[in-house]
Amino acid sequence: MKKAFWILIAASLTVSAYGQVFGTIRGTVADQQDRPIPGALIVVRSSVSAYTQQTTTNESGAFTLSAVPPGPYNLDAGRPGFQRVRQGLTG
Repeated sequence: MKKAFWILIAASLTVSAYGQVFGTIRGTVADQQDRPIPGALIVVRSSVSAYTQQTTTNESGAFTLSAVPPGPYNLDAGRPGFQRVRQGLTG
């Protein structure tokens, strides 16, 4: 049986010197006992364009995706032995 895990996400927007707006998505992936899950694959996909970006969690279960254009996204997290999680984001 695969174990469940959850994602805690914080998002922020920044404006570049050229007036373009980008966001940063930061989060932490942990299991049901609140233990961090290192090495989880994190993929963010735009719901309205072909934009995608991916990273993996560090040893503390944390991740950061930078320079993300504003808009609606689906964030997927997965690691072998755990259930895959999808979370919708709007920014």
